Amino acid sequence: MSSNGPSQQLGVGDVITKTLSVLRRTMSVTAPAALLMHLAPNLVASWLPTAPLLQNMPSFAGPNWIFAVVNAIIGAMFTGAVIHIAYSDHVGGRATLAESVLAGLRTFLPLLGLGILKSIGIGIGIVLLVVPGLMLMTIWAVTNQVRVIEGVAVIDSFERSAVLTRGHRWPIFGLAVLLFVVIGGVTWIAGEVALTMFRGAGGVATAGIYVIGLVTGLFQTAAATVAAVGMTVLYNELRRLREGGGDQTLAEIFS
Repeated sequence: MSSNGPSQQLGVGDVITKTLSVLRRTMSVTAPAALLMHLAPNLVASWLPTAPLLQNMPSFAGPNWIFAVVNAIIGAMFTGAVIHIAYSDHVGGRATLAESVLAGLRTFLPLLGLGILKSIGIGIGIVLLVVPGLMLMTIWAVTNQVRVIEGVAVIDSFERSAVLTRGHRWPIFGLAVLLFVVIGGVTWIAGEVALTMFRGAGGVATAGIYVIGLVTGLFQTAAATVAAVGMTVLYNELRRLREGGGDQTLAEIFS
């Protein structure tokens, strides 16, 4: 099939259906990976601001900055692991937890770099006129998948993602908005419910803060898992529509 343009339109419903199917088939691996690589370290990082030893640190190196750095590293590692799991399923394999953790460790540095560059570009676009930022978010939707699966350089991942998304950007934008509204809404509601349950006359007790952090962390971890799997399914669909397949084997990707 020619790579000059897509022959079909991307179906948002197909992406959602396939994402749910992948999540169901890989639950035995994605769930422990999510608990080990995302929820647990994020909870520890989120509780750092309450640690007495960190209260007197200077603001430029305080617990909030530590949390931001740890969160970024965790997110990159977890994304790499989930992409490995989802793509393994796509090519007919079955990733193990150990393989997925190693995949996350191998790819987190380039994914961290991608995340920083994307945040800067999208942030500037949003500050300038909002729309450019949203356009870049759509154009760069599958940069992480391109980097992990195809192994191209970080900068080249942006161009490759732009090629794959060309002609499908409105459906991709709609999918992103849908995921944001549904996942963000559910996470916010869960946090508010937990906050209401543990709010007393004198505010929220320390134990309540930890429980609220746990509930919010669970939903944020679920959201990160769904997003990483969903974007990998999107990548697979974009390659199928534009190139007619050409799937790489796991040995080729992670050799």
